Amino acid sequence: MGGFELEAWLVDDDFAPALRNQRFMQAMDDPQVALELARFNVEFNNRPRPLSGHALRDMARELEVIWARGVKAATACGARLLSIGILPTLQARHLGIDALTPMNRYYALNEQVMRLRQQRPLRLDIRGH
Repeated sequence: MGGFELEAWLVDDDFAPALRNQRFMQAMDDPQVALELARFNVEFNNRPRPLSGHALRDMARELEVIWARGVKAATACGARLLSIGILPTLQARHLGIDALTPMNRYYALNEQVMRLRQQRPLRLDIRGH
């Protein structure tokens, strides 16, 4: 069995994070799309299938269809959909608690990380070449 999971960003016209994933989800109305930790991220999934025959071709087609719908939904929300690892325009100011998707599991995750770190914020220093 196999499938795909593709994380995507919602960005504004300047390619800065756009905190619109809940509006995006309403526009998509698709169980194969999920909210992510940050309000500017979403996740696309497909239906798992046996990896035989034309499975990879079928998954590629499924991704093309759901991605095209995602582009339309993002546009309807005043955003753009972008597939990229780390967004180059992401800044510390985009990563506050207000960027957290308002779901109990994400609040609980944040609470436990902060508890384990004795309320010290998590700092990452990622440098690219």
